[in-house]
Amino acid sequence: MGRPTPPSGLLHQLPLEVLIVIFQWVLFDSHTFWQKIKASLALSQIDRQLREVVCKTPLLWVYLTCPPASSPQVKGGPNLTQLLKLVASRSASAPLQIEARQVKFRDLSSLFEVVCKPSQVSRWQTFKIAYDDRSTGPSLNRYKDDLRQAMDPLFSLLWSSRPRMEYLTDLVLCQRDVDATSPGLFGKPWRLPIAPNLIRMLIENAEISWSETPFYPSLVELTLKNPLSGYNEPGGPNLTRFLERQTSITTLKLLGSFATVECLTDRFTMPNLVDLHLMVEGPFNTDFLCNLNAPNLDQLTVCPSLKGWGPVFWDKEKASQLKIKTVKELIWYQVTEEDFIHIKDGPLYILLAANISSDACIRRQSD
Repeated sequence: MGRPTPPSGLLHQLPLEVLIVIFQWVLFDSHTFWQKIKASLALSQIDRQLREVVCKTPLLWVYLTCPPASSPQVKGGPNLTQLLKLVASRSASAPLQIEARQVKFRDLSSLFEVVCKPSQVSRWQTFKIAYDDRSTGPSLNRYKDDLRQAMDPLFSLLWSSRPRMEYLTDLVLCQRDVDATSPGLFGKPWRLPIAPNLIRMLIENAEISWSETPFYPSLVELTLKNPLSGYNEPGGPNLTRFLERQTSITTLKLLGSFATVECLTDRFTMPNLVDLHLMVEGPFNTDFLCNLNAPNLDQLTVCPSLKGWGPVFWDKEKASQLKIKTVKELIWYQVTEEDFIHIKDGPLYILLAANISSDACIRRQSD
């Protein structure tokens, strides 16, 4: 019997197209972006022939991120910068997937040094950043300084040139770390990019210049958690006008503090809104539902606060102004069967149940 064929020898017998699909599945099975980078590097080291295939397949090199803050495998600074430059160069002209979650600020600087170059910005397809450091006391000021320094390339890019990102489909900006009473972390709010093909956007605790935010003709899903404007002021009229301009939105999720909906005091129309999630803490003010005109609203999901589901500010006159008559499904989210019994006697349940269509389904969902 002959010697068994080594695994790399079997791979050499496959058509190039099949080989590339296999390599893409290896990356697909890697859960985090950092694992995907490590997988691409590992594939490029199987042997000389396969290395050429891997290195010349741009779609295997489109993921750009930083190692987790707890990861000891790669040192930050020049080493990480060179690695990310290598990955970006091998991606050629393919759209880039960029993500940074709970990473060290030094590593974040390395990432932005690479992805914020003009040659790379036009290729962003997904951009997701979430920083979650719970620094308090004396360390908070240093933390803010480090964060400002790390984010400077990104802010300079957005404020100096206002780039047009044709490929961008997913945008996530999460600022979970900073004391909400501390104004102007960056000295100026986020200036969102021009992205005609943006499909999904999530904004959490980030200061946004809503008055300068463009129209997104392809945006269908928007999630806002404690949206801020300028120096930690509620978005108010500017946010309302922003929502009304985004006529293609079908799913809107409003999360966090009750101020998320309290600031929406003007009447506005969302003609294609189908699915509305209201998951806010504290007293629920129905003025928002009175101001919102959504003629195609089909599903309303309410997540009551653990602080009691009330009081609900409403009266008969306000109740008659509610514009949710078309709702076919009212879902009470994250509610146990025992709690649901008490909710049914509450004013919010009675109000909503009285205003949705008569054949609507009312149900609870525990998670």
